[in-house]
Parts: sequence; structure tokens; C-alpha cells
Amino acid sequence: MITVSYFNLYQAVKGLPETPSEGKWLNKTLEISSIVGADPHLIEEEVWKELTRELQTEGHSLVPITHNLIDVLWAGGRPQRPANLVLPLEIKYTGCSTQEKLIRLRENLQEENVFMIVLTALDEVAYLYNLRGSDIEYNPVFFSYGVVTMTEAVVFVNNTQLTTQTNEALNEANINVKPYQDLERYITQQLDINTGKVWISNHSSHAVTQLVPRERRLTKLSPVALMKAVKNEVEIKGMEACHIRDATALCRYFAWLEKEASKGTQTEISAAEQLHKYRQELDEFVGLSFSTISSEIYLCDSGAQYRDGTTDVTRTVHFGTPTDFERECFTRVLKGLINVATCVFPSKIKGNCLDSLARVCLWEVGLDYGHGTGHGIGMYLNVHEGPMGVSWRSYPDDPGLQLGMFLSDEPGYYEDGKFGIRIEISLGW
Repeated sequence: MITVSYFNLYQAVKGLPETPSEGKWLNKTLEISSIVGADPHLIEEEVWKELTRELQTEGHSLVPITHNLIDVLWAGGRPQRPANLVLPLEIKYTGCSTQEKLIRLRENLQEENVFMIVLTALDEVAYLYNLRGSDIEYNPVFFSYGVVTMTEAVVFVNNTQLTTQTNEALNEANINVKPYQDLERYITQQLDINTGKVWISNHSSHAVTQLVPRERRLTKLSPVALMKAVKNEVEIKGMEACHIRDATALCRYFAWLEKEASKGTQTEISAAEQLHKYRQELDEFVGLSFSTISSEIYLCDSGAQYRDGTTDVTRTVHFGTPTDFERECFTRVLKGLINVATCVFPSKIKGNCLDSLARVCLWEVGLDYGHGTGHGIGMYLNVHEGPMGVSWRSYPDDPGLQLGMFLSDEPGYYEDGKFGIRIEISLGW
């Protein structure tokens, strides 16, 4: 039996280098020959397979459960899942029509000799069909699936979320709309009338992956993930423009904050609200890209969603007199950021090759930080975007850094219970 205290302790340290995987942790905790049940809709296929392998080494087994236990526990009054409006994003922002993207995608299908691809990542569906929503807070996506064959493209979504303008855009691009819950039925029908293979991303859930027999599956990274990561000229200009506008809001905010800090009347919440207000006044503003993170000394990690791009920026300031140690830590973090930002490297080098450049100045005095150095940034999509990144860990699907990608550069240093320092900029090539 796994107690709540054991689970909470594991979640608290998960992600640290010395923390064991879920499988190894379960193997140490479970009684002999235990059965582990899990919701197959919530676990990626690759994670499911690895967890199965780890559990089997100790005689345990992993089985899918039919009903999510959290769903069962809700006795009533559960909030409805968001189903907000889905809107088309104009080509002046995307730089590429849905039809053009479908041509590129179908070329990938032909190269891999598959007749169909199933898209389960919400940002991939939004990107491919040039649509945006707001079902997930801070992320302009909507609950959906996408399926593309050589002759048909389908979006599975709640039809009530589509405006007249959205339906017109989908009709113009020859995109069929089917109910969100009809994905399984559609895949089964396509398998019955076709003899080829189906491409399913290795990041799809175990439940969706298992809809296709193993011998008829191509399981690898979706080509849409790379299409989305490499921005076109219009998207690059949009990302540059939105970062310039966003910087004006931050300059106004820090000028305001410097005056207000001495009064002692502002809280982290009221300060974040003021920054939000400045951003709301900017052209193309839609919302925040994540909730503003503040802390002492004064570390402000914030970002916004604009129709022409997404921002993620961190600054650390001091409104008093920093100690010599705080000055040293800030300087070493800044030098690490500059190392990465000014590095010249060959095209398609893996992101983890740059990670040590951000840490070396901290390592010189025995310091380090526990998070990655950088992540991909979407174009009016998720502020954290794969498949590339810069971290001490390698990214299994990292295609290598190349022109058109945008990544964050965010080294830091943190003293438990005392202060935190992080500086973050966005890099584009």
C-alpha cells in the first residue's frame, strides 16, 4: 500500500538528478507481485512502456484502468471542462496557409509510406489548422485531435466552440469537423478500409496508441512538431516585434516598481497586476503566457501571448544594498547567460551541448542550479515548446538547433530560504 505521505514526498523531489524514476520508486515501495493501475489516457506510450519494463523486473505489472479514480471520487459539483471559442489565426500572423502546411505534412506521410497520421498534441493541431483557443490557461490551444490522410484532414473538436468565421476558414481549407469523442471510431474505420500503416507520435497517450495494432504503427515524433518549431520569416518578424513591445511594458513596470518599492505598500500580487495592466495596453495582446512568478531579492519571471508571438522573460533586481555574495551570484549567472547568447555553433548541434556554457561560471565556485537552461518558445502557442531544449539532460527527440528556432536562455542560482536569481532572454536564429 502506498500512503499519501510517501506519494507527496516523491512528488516533492521528482525532477532532481538523484530522484529515482517512478518505476524504481514503485519497485522499492510495493509489496511482491503487485498490480499497478493507471489511466492510459494520461500517460505517454513511451512512458507506459518504460514503466512496464521497470515494474516487470520486480514481478509487478501495469494495467490500464477503465475509469479514472479521480473521476469516480467526484460526487457532484465538478466544474465542466473548458470549451471556449476557437478562432482562426490570419495568414498575416502565421505566414503559411493550412493548405501549404498540409502539402508539407503529406510529403512526410509519403516518405514514411503511411496512409494516415494522428495528432494528439494540442499545439500541433492549433498550428496545423491555424486556429487558436483558450481551453488551457495561458496556452492558446483547445481540446482537440487532428487526423490527416492523403485525401482528408479532420479536426475532432466540440462543434459548439467554432464560430462562423472559424467554420468558414475550415471549409476554405477543406478541413472536416467531427465530434471530439469520435476519434476512436474514426481510426477504427480507417484501419478497416486501408491496409497501410498509421503514424502516431511517440508522445501520444497509451490509450490512443493502442487503437492501432502494433504491426500497423509508425511510432515516432510527429513531423508537425518540427514544422512548428522552425519559424518562417513572417513568424520570426512577429516574434521580434512582440518582444520589442513587451519590453516597453517591462521598462514601464520596473520604473513604476522602483518608485513604489520604498513605500512598502505593494505585494507580489498587486505588482503582477500592474505589469499585466501595462501589457494589456499593447497592440495584439491576448493574455499572459504563464502566471507571473515573483520572489525576493525581486525575481520577476513573466511572459505574454500576442497574436504575433509569445514572450518569456526574467529579470532580477535589488531595491536595497546586495551583499557581496549576492553580487557575485548575479554576476556569474549573467556571465553564463552571455556565454550561451554569444556562442557560435554549427547547425543542428544538440541543445544539451550548450548547457555547460551557462553553468561554468557557477561551477568555478561550486555552485549550480537544478533546472534546464532553455526551452523552445512557440509563436502565439505554448511558452514551453519542444522538441528541442538546452539542459544537462539530453532531449530524446531534439532535432538539433537550427535557423528559425526560438529558445529561452535562463540560467539562475537559488539559496534555499534566502534568495533566488534568474536572468532570462529569448534567443532566435
